[in-house]
Amino acid sequence: TQINSADKPAETGSTIGLYITGSGTTRASSVAVRFGAVEGRVLALSTPQPGVTEVKVEIPLRASSGSAVPVAVNVAGVWSPAGPTLA
Repeated sequence: TQINSADKPAETGSTIGLYITGSGTTRASSVAVRFGAVEGRVLALSTPQPGVTEVKVEIPLRASSGSAVPVAVNVAGVWSPAGPTLA
């Protein structure tokens, strides 16, 4: 497992894990992830501990790259607040 940073950003086309809370019991088909304005491909969901969901998602090749790409997660039609970024 590699942790990304501004010095070592995640590459487009790679698969990352995002940890979210407040999603309840959900299926991968009801989850979407955007990198800027580009939607990634959700591959799997898991529950590593109660109340936490890990979203495995592929960063699209046409997504922006850099040290602060906006990331948003949608669960059952509700988008996360603005602010989180990915390097």
